Amino acid sequence: MKNRIFAMGVILVLVLSIIPGCASASKEITTEYEPDFETVFSNPERSFHSRYEIIDDPAVNKYVDASKNIDGFNSDATDRTFSRAKNKGNTLIHSYIHLDMFTETDQLPQALLDNLASGLDATRDAGLKITVRPAYTWEKPTLIPEERILAHIEQINAVISDHADVIMYLQAGYLGNWGEWHEWHQTLPPANQYYGESEFAVRYRIIQKILKTTPDSIPLAMRYPNHLRQILEGTPEGETPLTTAQKDRLGFHNDSFLAGFEDCGTYGSGWWDGQFSLADKRQWMVDMKTSQGFNTLFGGETQDMNQGDWDDANGIKLQEEMFNLNCTEINEDYSEKHIVDIWMKAALEAEGNDPAESAYTRVKRKMGYRLRLIDATYGSVAKTGKDYALSFNIDNDGYAGIIKERPMYVVFESLDGAVFEAVALPDVEVRSWVGGDIYAGPYAVLAQTITVPEGLAAGKYKLGLWLPDAAEGLQNRPEYSVRFANLDIWNADRGYNELGTITVKK
Repeated sequence: MKNRIFAMGVILVLVLSIIPGCASASKEITTEYEPDFETVFSNPERSFHSRYEIIDDPAVNKYVDASKNIDGFNSDATDRTFSRAKNKGNTLIHSYIHLDMFTETDQLPQALLDNLASGLDATRDAGLKITVRPAYTWEKPTLIPEERILAHIEQINAVISDHADVIMYLQAGYLGNWGEWHEWHQTLPPANQYYGESEFAVRYRIIQKILKTTPDSIPLAMRYPNHLRQILEGTPEGETPLTTAQKDRLGFHNDSFLAGFEDCGTYGSGWWDGQFSLADKRQWMVDMKTSQGFNTLFGGETQDMNQGDWDDANGIKLQEEMFNLNCTEINEDYSEKHIVDIWMKAALEAEGNDPAESAYTRVKRKMGYRLRLIDATYGSVAKTGKDYALSFNIDNDGYAGIIKERPMYVVFESLDGAVFEAVALPDVEVRSWVGGDIYAGPYAVLAQTITVPEGLAAGKYKLGLWLPDAAEGLQNRPEYSVRFANLDIWNADRGYNELGTITVKK
């Protein structure tokens, strides 16, 4: 069976038709595709996540020791088949890297690092991606030298970098209870808590160290808008400014999502920027985008929504917040019985392209990206070794765009499935199809001219668009490819979206 990828040059043509003489003689076909506004289906790097303990050895993670009966952890937290997540259709999981046992140890034990690596391998085997957060303390702040934290970051991130293909994003972690950067004085005496240039410098160096020791392909989310804005807009004296590319990696994880207007202090006043209002700080997060105009990462977990000023039993604020913040993922397990039950009971009316459905179903459908093919124009005949042009229009019905870089290919598959060849479209930037608050679609991809592979035999072929994972080792795994929200075009065996059938000639 052939299975080759051609990374050939592409020419962007500023017309939607094939230019006579530039391509093989062919009848131009324009096909419209039936939308799917109702089906909940899985797609990589988006939607709900499930909580697990990726480090499953009690010798290096006390939270998986059943004899300790520690509250707040699922009995199946160490299941490395991740059956709970897969049964729910979730493609994301989340795990802490608990460092409680190593607060006085300059070098982390190899057993911890090896167990982390094997857990990430299991994540890949299961066809999932993971978000991780290192944390030194669960409830009691501990003073830890900055040098020790930086050394631990380097050790952990060596493993993370080796498994970057399955890392959805990192949460900054390390500081404060649960690694959430609050109620802490971990690197300086309590008198310096929150305030002053000294604490800013510590936070800055920790973020900079994480960015420097991980690949650019991995986003890094911070817990508090105050800290995030401070690092994006300032540089402590004597430190090297972050690059634009590093700043573009920074996002926001709100672990008190929908808890109230302040979200349990997430947007609270005080700290370094007490002169800003709550409304200012909420607007910062709404306005976040990369230097290229792409959506930044927003995720986190839910909280108790019935807190007076933010009662959302009807699910309306849920929709507004996810739309405005361009939400990519959220924890389904924390406060599950309360929050998820509320969302399941909240009946939303049909509106626009959305059918009448529960708030839970709408969120599961639309969180992150939901790309939909409107139409495509392509030739009915393609000649091997010659130019071939196609164009298409696409929409995004989701709350956010694709966050991480992802390639796009034109696929030629023989009707019997024996031949599968793909040609890259390097001029197509899939992250530009943003969603939610900064949506600017529908998006037109003007005619792309490719060279048809020489090795194709004459005959009938399926023509398709393929958005596999950027990591070469995951590209031939359909569960890591993007499915469009259309009826009857998804090729589940190969993981691409079928445009139609064409004839290939020599």
